[in-house]
Amino acid sequence: MVRRQTHGHADNTCECDCERDPACDIMRCQGKPWAVEQPHPQEGVSMFDLQGFKCLVDTGAERVLFDQCMYGQKTTNPTWILFSGLDMHDLRVRCVHEGGHPKLAGKRNQDGSYKTGATAAYPAKLNAALARIFARAIAKTQQ
Repeated sequence: MVRRQTHGHADNTCECDCERDPACDIMRCQGKPWAVEQPHPQEGVSMFDLQGFKCLVDTGAERVLFDQCMYGQKTTNPTWILFSGLDMHDLRVRCVHEGGHPKLAGKRNQDGSYKTGATAAYPAKLNAALARIFARAIAKTQQ
């Protein structure tokens, strides 16, 4: 059963099943900007395929896909961000490096740790780009 709610977004209604889709309730129905990141699945299922996230997309959320190598990461590391109330379109940049990047998935360092561990943190240039996006959104809310 779909429960109509009034939460203060533009049309003042939410036509999703917020009781069954807590992601929708927490993000969209609060009427605030938000973003959720996930590595782009090379194959298989994305968490963005789950019903709660589909509800967010169906009600206006956008996705941006970018390659972290363009921000200084050692590998391509394609990444999705699902967002609303933010302008993240400038992040959309794909790898243009000739020769590609080394494949790290499933490979280990001499100490036994996974090589992908070094790519877990965002590169500094990506952090700076995200900080600018969030700073603009905060400034808008304070006007």
